[in-house]
Amino acid sequence: MNLIFEESSTISGQGTNTITLGQSGDVFNLNASGVTYNVAALSSTGATLTTSNTSNVAFTINGPSGLTANLLNLAVNSSNRLTVTTAGALSTVSSLTSTVTGENALTLSGAPQASTTSSLVRLGGALVSGSASGTFLGVNTAGGFSGNLVDMQVNGSARLKITAAGNVTAAGGFQTAVTERAFSATSGSPTTDETEALVLLGSNLVAGSSQGNFIGANSDIGFDGNFIHFENGDEMVLSVTGNGRVQLATTALIAGDWTQLNSNGFGSANNTAVAGSVLFGNGMYTATTNTSGTQIYRSTNSTTWTQVNTTGFGSANNTTSVLGAHAGAIYAATTNTSTGTQVWRSVDGSTWAQVNTSGFGSSSRTTATAIASFGSYIYVSTANGETYRSANGTTWTYAADLGGTNGSGVRQFFTAQGYLYAASAASSGGAYVQRSLNGTTWSTVGTAGLGDTNNAE
Repeated sequence: MNLIFEESSTISGQGTNTITLGQSGDVFNLNASGVTYNVAALSSTGATLTTSNTSNVAFTINGPSGLTANLLNLAVNSSNRLTVTTAGALSTVSSLTSTVTGENALTLSGAPQASTTSSLVRLGGALVSGSASGTFLGVNTAGGFSGNLVDMQVNGSARLKITAAGNVTAAGGFQTAVTERAFSATSGSPTTDETEALVLLGSNLVAGSSQGNFIGANSDIGFDGNFIHFENGDEMVLSVTGNGRVQLATTALIAGDWTQLNSNGFGSANNTAVAGSVLFGNGMYTATTNTSGTQIYRSTNSTTWTQVNTTGFGSANNTTSVLGAHAGAIYAATTNTSTGTQVWRSVDGSTWAQVNTSGFGSSSRTTATAIASFGSYIYVSTANGETYRSANGTTWTYAADLGGTNGSGVRQFFTAQGYLYAASAASSGGAYVQRSLNGTTWSTVGTAGLGDTNNAE
C-alpha cells in the first residue's frame, strides 16, 4: 500500500503516537531539501536512516533554546556509550579510533582556558596547580599510580617515557635552539647521597661526595673516552678522560693566568706547605705543615681564610694533616711522631674531636699519608701502607696492607669506575697502583713505575 500526502499535508495526533515500519528492509526516505521533521523520540531495532540529498548537511540535530538534556545519547541496553551535550562536549566510555593516514586525525584549534585547573586536552582528573595562563595538555592521575604518564614508541621500541615520578627517559638526544638556559636543574641543592647527583650521567655513583653532587658521571668499566670535553672553535679548552686525566689548553697554564688566593703561609712563616685540601659544606678547607702544629684554614669565597682548629689540635706533635670528607663530616688525619697518627673529625668545620686511638693502637704508625671516602667508609692509610676504615667515623677496623714488600705508603687515593685506587710509593722497583671494589681485597693494575723503576713515587 502506498500512502501519499498532498503538498502542505500534516500528520497529527493526540497523546503519544507511533509510526512503525515493521518489515525488514523498510525504508523511510527523508529526501526533500529544507524539510524539517520534529521527532520527540526515535526508536529502532536495526533500522537505517538514509538521505539522498548531496548539497546539504546529511543529518542535523537542532535542539530548542534552553535545552538542558543531551543533544545525542547512544546507548546499549539503556547504558550510555556516547553522549553529546548541549555545550558540545563529547563523552565516550570507550576509545576513539581513526584510520586517517594522510591528514590530521584529530585537530583542536582552540586556545586553553586561563585556569590553573583546566586544560584544552585533559587526561585523568582536573589539574591542581597548572599554569594560570592555561594548559594545552594536562595529565593528573589518581594517587598511587606508578606507571608512565607518557610512553612513545616506534614499532614497539621505546623512544620517550615520562614516569609518574617525573623521570624522563629518551632514546635520542635533547636538542634545543634557545640561546640561554637550554637545560636548567633548578630544584636547589643536590641530595646528600654519595650515589646520586642533581645531574647524573650514566649509572649511579659509587663513592661520590656524601655532601651531595651537582654533576655525576659513572661509565661502564673499560670506558676510555672523555667524561667532559670543551672546545672553543677548533681548540680544546678542557677535557676530563675516563681514566681521570685532566687536560687543559696550554694557554690556561701560563703563569700570568694564576692568582694567589692567600697571604704567604696564611700569615705565618711556620706554615711551610699545604698538606691537604678538601671541599666541605659551603667552604674550602686547607691543612698546613707546621712544626708548631698543623693548622686548618677555611674560605667560603677563596680569598678570605680563617683558621678553624686549635694549632696542632692542641699538640705541637701533630705537625701535618691530610683532609677528607665523609657522611656529613670533615676529617683530618695527622702526622704525630710521639703518639702515632691521630684522626680528628668535625661536623660543622670548627669544633673538632679525636675519633681514633692514636696510631690505631701503635705509636709506630706515625704518619697518615692518604685519606678517602669510598662507599660507606672513610679510609686512612699510614706510612707503612697499613690502611684502616670506619663506617661511623669512630670505630676503626683494619682494611688492608697496601705497602707490599717494597712499599712505603699510599701517596694518594682516588675513585674511578666504581673502584677505590691507591697510588703507593716504593723503596725499590717503582711506584705502583692498586685498586679494590670493596676496600679490603686489592689487586695491582698496570706496570710498577709505569715501566721505569726510577719512578719511586
